[in-house]
Amino acid sequence: MPTNITYLGVVELANRTATRLDIGSGKSCVLTPTIASPESLKIDVALEETDSHGKVATFSPPPVSARNGERFAVSVGDMCFALTPKLKIK
Repeated sequence: MPTNITYLGVVELANRTATRLDIGSGKSCVLTPTIASPESLKIDVALEETDSHGKVATFSPPPVSARNGERFAVSVGDMCFALTPKLKIK
């Protein structure tokens, strides 16, 4: 796992609603959670990187299993970021 982890903080997520986060250097992360129970969720992750010509490349690692309020990390190539999910219950 890369040594330079970007921590995105506490991120509020809603069931089956995509949330886009800017992670710098022309990269963004799109998180789409599916709530499995009040405390656990599966998160589909997509890393998008825009090159100098405006072309967007998307990388999607396997879905991540996470728990509400517990920090986790995702590694894609040489990029690694972490966040703490907070479920938004409607």
